[in-house]
Amino acid sequence: TSVRYKCINYIERNITRRDYLLLLTEVQINNFPTNPESKLIWKEMQESIGKAVSSMPPKMQEVYKLSRLEHLSHKEIAEYMSISVETVKKHIHHALNVIRTDMPSNIYNSAAIIIFFCVC
Repeated sequence: TSVRYKCINYIERNITRRDYLLLLTEVQINNFPTNPESKLIWKEMQESIGKAVSSMPPKMQEVYKLSRLEHLSHKEIAEYMSISVETVKKHIHHALNVIRTDMPSNIYNSAAIIIFFCVC
């Protein structure tokens, strides 16, 4: 019975996550500004994030990619990497700080404006 409920909870959580990601993707596609300047800023922002991620220590990089690209929860990452949930949280926190500090301020400010208009 315990395994059955664990399976049901896992499936429900992933269905919710999948639906959320589909909605977020749809909002981004439908509301993203299509002018050339916004596209250039978006591309520069992605490149800056990529450079920042590649400069991270290997373990932090892996935690960040599992969290942001694979969409795993902190608990799932901790189990996968055999580390504590707190360590996962610290790696993600530090990774986000690395990205923030490595990103040029003009791109960071422009990206914040684009994201604001996409969400509103």
